[in-house]
Amino acid sequence: MIMKKHSTKHLSENRRRIFSSLFWFFSINAFVTILIGYQYILHAAGVECATDHVYLHLALCSNFFLLYLTLALVLLPIFWAIPRKLPFFFLTIPLVLVIHLFTLVDATLFRIFKFHVNSMVLNLFLTEGAWDSVHFGVTTIITIIAIVGIIILFELVLLRICYRRSMQSPVTTPHHSRFSWRKLLTTFVMLIVLADKLIFAVADLYNWHEITRHRAVFPLYYGFTIKRFMRKYFHFELDRETELTLAAQTSPLNYPRGPLERQPLDTYPNIIWILVDAWRSDMFNEEVSPHIWEFSKNALVFDNHYSGGNASRFGIYSLLFGVYSYYWHQFLGARQSSVFIDELLDLGYDFQIVSSTRLTYPEFRKTAFIRIPEYIDDRRDGARADTRDPQTAQHFLDWLAARASSAPFFSFIYFDAPHGPYSYTDEFEKFTPSNKTANYITVGKDDMLPLKNSYKNAILFDDALVGNILTYLEEHDFLDHTIVLITADHGEEFYESGFLGHTSAFSKEQTKVPLILYVPGQKHEKIQRLTSHLDVVPTMFSLLGYTSEPDLYAHGDSLFRQKNQPFVVSCGWADCAIIDDSHTIVFSTETYNALFFEVRDHQYHLIDDYRPIVNQKYQQMLEVFDGFRQFNKY
Repeated sequence: MIMKKHSTKHLSENRRRIFSSLFWFFSINAFVTILIGYQYILHAAGVECATDHVYLHLALCSNFFLLYLTLALVLLPIFWAIPRKLPFFFLTIPLVLVIHLFTLVDATLFRIFKFHVNSMVLNLFLTEGAWDSVHFGVTTIITIIAIVGIIILFELVLLRICYRRSMQSPVTTPHHSRFSWRKLLTTFVMLIVLADKLIFAVADLYNWHEITRHRAVFPLYYGFTIKRFMRKYFHFELDRETELTLAAQTSPLNYPRGPLERQPLDTYPNIIWILVDAWRSDMFNEEVSPHIWEFSKNALVFDNHYSGGNASRFGIYSLLFGVYSYYWHQFLGARQSSVFIDELLDLGYDFQIVSSTRLTYPEFRKTAFIRIPEYIDDRRDGARADTRDPQTAQHFLDWLAARASSAPFFSFIYFDAPHGPYSYTDEFEKFTPSNKTANYITVGKDDMLPLKNSYKNAILFDDALVGNILTYLEEHDFLDHTIVLITADHGEEFYESGFLGHTSAFSKEQTKVPLILYVPGQKHEKIQRLTSHLDVVPTMFSLLGYTSEPDLYAHGDSLFRQKNQPFVVSCGWADCAIIDDSHTIVFSTETYNALFFEVRDHQYHLIDDYRPIVNQKYQQMLEVFDGFRQFNKY
């Protein structure tokens, strides 16, 4: 019995020593990592005022404190079960070494390219032949070896000191003294993390772009937001674009990269963009979208066209900016307007932005339309699109009928019915059996026919509303001097490639969308070459007399250049895809998922041995890699 008590006491003492050592070892190393990561602040773009510096220092400390806290929480159960010195040494030192080296490499990458380690970066360097043109030199190699050696030596000494300190007897080191220092440091860390998250949440709520534009500076950083909570429980007004004060010199973006040049036109055309949510390419036909199909007989039809994203914000962003949707988070943080809208303002255009869904989410009030909030009409009555979409169409027609200005106008009209849950009125129940309200918890492949039929009925419903607009334009002679573009933000899938809905993959069902472009005087033609939403802004500029090369402001090119582009890029929340006629390369853009990388064939089937394909398409990957830094300040 005495031996058992002694054994239990010894085990408890070992745990105390291990946990005490872990606390101080991780605490000190957190500050070391912060010191290494200080490069992020030194090389962050647009750091001009005291507010920038205060937030960035808080965010840097908070980011790495949370990293070490997460690591400690993972290790605690292991050391509780095995409170031994050797496992403790062999686990902690390699983990901390990896964190320090990763931070050093990632900070260097950020200094040069302004983005962080992700699966694209890893695969570019792991692809066969990638190192043929990379020569570090003897000095660099010696420096790397020296850094690794110094870190290992430092960690061994530090861990030994921490462990020996933990072995001090409670008699020689009073309990309250040891505890008070840990408590003080823990309180300090909690206050730093709380301050960081609270400042970002308030900044996001009040559109303090001098804070939010820095959200991409640190790897693995999470910007905490409270917008939904404040709207739901406190009815907080989120549309605060008029309070923004934009300063180009403090923006981390270099967009556009120079002034745009143009040849003045005698008269400028009206421009109308009509978007139907989730309208995928094969649903553009005489049966499902008859009114748009009929209209397209006098327009250009792009049959091999892709959205720049697999979700609404990314698809619409790529359409309005002509830039890879990878940049969405940076443009949102910087509250960056679209150069297309900026130039239309400079040309004296009127605007009417009509949407069936609020443009606070997706946040186009804070990006593309940030300079024209007074022209946004997105407050609809009703909870569903079968009520809101007809109001959207009617609001536009009423505005058009009432306007007396002779100035040209740009209109953006956004319909929502084909976005699940699908919504339409009873007279559009053409495709049966149908099911508007599928249970997404239990839904499976066997439920797809009625669900897909409801989706088709919703497109038919919106097609009729678009038809009313097109009829009005024709009857009132607008088509003689109006450019009309009809497309979608993304597609919708029903397990054709093994996925459901959108945002879940970059299959053709989710990314390939219709594009119908009506230009007065332009003959009808079907174009089969690969095109993208990234090409739309350059196309609009070419029709408005602009002569600047598109790479000043976009990743796309004019649709009129007859250029056969080898691939398109589509992005989502944390990943992107390089899509061509034979393969889709999907890669993570986030550090936390840096090992995710896959290649799929034309049918979106996964290819296990993808290395030969990556080798073949290495130049494509390099081009995209370069595009990811095209609009960053250095």
